[in-house]
Amino acid sequence: MSCLVQKELSAEIVDDDVIRRRPRKGRKALALEKEDEKDMEKKIGEILGRKSETVVMEGKPALLAAKAKDKTTRILLVASKEERVRRISKNSKAPEFVVQKELEGKDREVSRITRRLYGVDISKLPPFDVAINTERVPPYKIAKIIEILRRINDVEKTEVSAS
Repeated sequence: MSCLVQKELSAEIVDDDVIRRRPRKGRKALALEKEDEKDMEKKIGEILGRKSETVVMEGKPALLAAKAKDKTTRILLVASKEERVRRISKNSKAPEFVVQKELEGKDREVSRITRRLYGVDISKLPPFDVAINTERVPPYKIAKIIEILRRINDVEKTEVSAS
């Protein structure tokens, strides 16, 4: 999903692999010496401070970036666990039972971080502006929705700075 959004928006993708200096093919690694949250937050702040670049963040970096409400449009892409397992298994060629176990661990980590950062249960009150069900909305429409939200955000920033 993020690759399609990246292509449609000409956006840099920042995810756990990038932050932890394990770049995926076609992605550049960010120079972080430590993996603790303070360093992550600092690097994410630097990324968000860029004026003209569109950045798509996934995973833990997205949760940390969501704290910068004035600099971000926070979009949650959701799908059932079964669908996520199926997609990841298909892309990684890993058995579904292995993917499911890894995904459950990642989901627990996301819930823990969300509770700590925002004091909420992500399943009840996520700190996002928009949630999109990726099982019901095709990827090209998701990219278009995100592009529209980005443009609206850009216009609002321009209006505020002109005031």
